[in-house]
Amino acid sequence: MIGLIIALTGILFKLLIWEGAGLILTLSLLTLSMVAFVQFFISLIQIQNNKMLKVMAALISYAFSISFIGILFRFQWWEGANLMMLVSTLSLLILAIIFFKYRNKLITEEHKLIIRKNLFIPGGFIVFFTILHFALPDKLFYNIFSTQRENKTYEQFQSENINPKYPETEQTEINN
Repeated sequence: MIGLIIALTGILFKLLIWEGAGLILTLSLLTLSMVAFVQFFISLIQIQNNKMLKVMAALISYAFSISFIGILFRFQWWEGANLMMLVSTLSLLILAIIFFKYRNKLITEEHKLIIRKNLFIPGGFIVFFTILHFALPDKLFYNIFSTQRENKTYEQFQSENINPKYPETEQTEINN
């Protein structure tokens, strides 16, 4: 929960173009991803009496880990964000369908609180930012969330990332 609040703080800093937004966002989402990844192993070890819940909890934790990294890549404008978001979204969608189909076998009184706390809170965070990722065009996302938007337009940003410019001396060295 604290990691989610810190991640939201980093996103707010990005909206307001404040110093440290990238650092806060990177540290918080990497921490959330590591916690979800560790939870993958904890699920495999701790859940003993319900094999299906054990497997589902582990897979959902793994998909959450990938989702947090995908959100980080999207907000930092790193390559691979689209692929990570697509893989994590498809994984979570398939797991959600399986989870809701077999919820009577999975949700027992013993595990109800754990499922609510570990599934719905981070899941809501991931769903919200996944919808943002797929619903907002890149230009609008850049104009809202990029800390570089004060200094360069989206078109300038895009041309720098697609066609990096080399000084003349470096171009001749590359061609030779």
